[in-house]
Amino acid sequence: MKIGLFGGSFNPIHNSHIKVIKEILRWGAVDEVWIIPCRNHAFSKGLLDAGKRIEMIELAINGLKNVRIEKIELDSKEISYTINSVRTLKEKYPQHEFFLIIGSDIIDEIPRWHKYEELLEEIDIFVFKRSKADVSSTKIRKLLGNKNKISRLVPKVIEDYIIKNGLYS
Repeated sequence: MKIGLFGGSFNPIHNSHIKVIKEILRWGAVDEVWIIPCRNHAFSKGLLDAGKRIEMIELAINGLKNVRIEKIELDSKEISYTINSVRTLKEKYPQHEFFLIIGSDIIDEIPRWHKYEELLEEIDIFVFKRSKADVSSTKIRKLLGNKNKISRLVPKVIEDYIIKNGLYS
């Protein structure tokens, strides 16, 4: 089975994340998408509690077929390095073929990734083009911090969850 690994902070998950997941499945490039939220971001990004991020991801993917959450990085106390996660998953699931899913906005960051050259040898990457006006978790957090609306940037269920739990304000 072909598995697309979609890692990130998902702080919070938003419409662009969902769009990428739906598109890669629709294209038939992979059979399943495994969302991999990180615990400890390699670039020291401040993250919302993992439990709340997981709850939002679960709400956002509810009803999507062939999508699941893989908690490999959440179960580790170590910094989340993509190379380690890929190698662990390949060892644990040798019957699967894995692909990494990233947005074009982070291509320039790849040379900063831990053992990035080995990673590029280890796994093929699907890159999704993101426009400059595209939504980002950072933009959403800034809007919320300034008491602005995010209704067009996240699924309604995520907006409701954020408001109900007083997140990012």
